[in-house]
Amino acid sequence: MKKIRVNDTRRSFFLKGTAAIGAGLVSASAGAATLFASSQTLQQQLDQLQKKLSTLEEKEALKHLYLVFTGLLENQAYDAVVELFADDAIVNLHGVSLAGKAAVKKLFMEDYEEQKISSLHSAHRQDQSQKRDQISVSVDGNHGSARFHSQVLVRSPIRGQSVLADMARQQGMTAQSHWENGRYDIAFARINDRWRICRLGYHRI
Repeated sequence: MKKIRVNDTRRSFFLKGTAAIGAGLVSASAGAATLFASSQTLQQQLDQLQKKLSTLEEKEALKHLYLVFTGLLENQAYDAVVELFADDAIVNLHGVSLAGKAAVKKLFMEDYEEQKISSLHSAHRQDQSQKRDQISVSVDGNHGSARFHSQVLVRSPIRGQSVLADMARQQGMTAQSHWENGRYDIAFARINDRWRICRLGYHRI
């Protein structure tokens, strides 16, 4: 009888330990409590887990694409920026609204590169507002949307022939800059197995 109690104790310890590990895994993943329902087969459970992991990976991919976009802007690699957009992309950026890849190309490779517009995004930095970022991916994994918060360095080229403008240029100043809090609302689409930006809007906060 004593041996049986020892085995029971060990078995109880093992089950409790397993339950504790399972509880830890559940708390680490939203919605994981439904993952191991007794009515599901092991394959169904594994399929659901894979979908959750794939969604997390896709969300990271969308965040990475956004960081690539802002990094290329900061480095003035405008030709590479254009390649991040879909052919039918829609862009609303600091008062500039346009549609189509040709218009996107003109915006960045002409208006941005030659500083033809009044406000250009030249740098980004993160702050506490980043905690409000949101990313979602469709069930089929082919569409996504995100809201990214950032502080944006807006550069305004100095134009005109006024006395102040001439004095600024004589001192080597070609533009005025200021930091502002902003938010990017972006829609993504998977095209030829690669994520592309199909809609991008910027809002000053």
